[in-house]
Amino acid sequence: MSKIKDERYNYISYVGPKEDEEIVENFKIRWSRVTPSDANITLDKFQLIRTLGRGSFGRVILALLKAENAAKVVGADGNKFFAIKVMDKTKLVRYKQIDHTLNERRDNSYVYLSIEYITGGDMFSYLRRVTKFNEKQAKFYAAQIYLVFEYLHYFDILYRDLKPENILISENGYLKVTDFGFAKHVSGRTYTLCGTPDYLPPEIIKHKGYAKSVDWWTFGILAFEMVGGQPPFSGKDHIQLYEAIVNQRFTSPNYFSVELTDMIRKLLVVDVSTRLGCMANGNKDIQSHSWFDNINFARIYHQQEQPQYKYVFFINIFKLITVLEMFFFLVRPPRKDPLDPSTLNHAEEPVRVSRHHLHEEEFKGF
Repeated sequence: MSKIKDERYNYISYVGPKEDEEIVENFKIRWSRVTPSDANITLDKFQLIRTLGRGSFGRVILALLKAENAAKVVGADGNKFFAIKVMDKTKLVRYKQIDHTLNERRDNSYVYLSIEYITGGDMFSYLRRVTKFNEKQAKFYAAQIYLVFEYLHYFDILYRDLKPENILISENGYLKVTDFGFAKHVSGRTYTLCGTPDYLPPEIIKHKGYAKSVDWWTFGILAFEMVGGQPPFSGKDHIQLYEAIVNQRFTSPNYFSVELTDMIRKLLVVDVSTRLGCMANGNKDIQSHSWFDNINFARIYHQQEQPQYKYVFFINIFKLITVLEMFFFLVRPPRKDPLDPSTLNHAEEPVRVSRHHLHEEEFKGF
């Protein structure tokens, strides 16, 4: 059986053949559909509260859809929170309708997307609070990322930017992957330089063509960081970091289980032909690895597993802070408009030295 057929069989095992056909058809419809936004929902229908984060294209602002508009848009009574993504048009290569957005608007300077507000925040912030996850929790998260990649690869889409900052935690404890700015439909190979240095696969550093292998490399990096508290590769600067990556220089902590250590070492292999997930059985080798022995992927796919982790506490605290911020915002509005151009700094806020987008000159000598 070919690799493509193996992936299809593996995917159908979760959803069933009939549901699989419906998913494929719905995906194709969403992929090609272009629908006009609701002209009645404009920026003045929202109350802008605070900046949630910044990225290379702009910023994300917490916004409250006013009660009189919420019922019309989402069929709900009362106020509803959304995340407004404000993107600098000059930094966008193209503008395309996105299926999961509530609304889209643009002016001479910016593109505005109103999207779902995920209460739990991003995995990076949560991981920094708790330092590291135990393997049971990391396994629960890793299984969901595996399913995301299996789904994307089923449609020949590479994600190419996995990192804790791009993973959001929903109120029910399940994950949502965000920021598909580097995602690409690839039927063969591609050569684009993109990603985040800590998670960069050696084939990209070496300017080699690549395909799905890059996502499975980053999957191994994420598994390591979730349990170890930091990525496996490090260096004083980008050059030393890249040297460590291409020479496969890393050490697993002694508290890693034998199974986790084995899976990570098989994922973080420079030779793509022997990397876990890239051989004859494709992604099935990852799913069947002993580290996932007690994981029921079908139940996780249908969100039937009940997570029992401490992040519920952080989510409740975050919601309380948001309510307090909303109260003070209504009592005393901010002096500056959150969208005032003078307050928009589109440079990404670095968390540590290696958390920057790539520049081609950094790869000289590799």
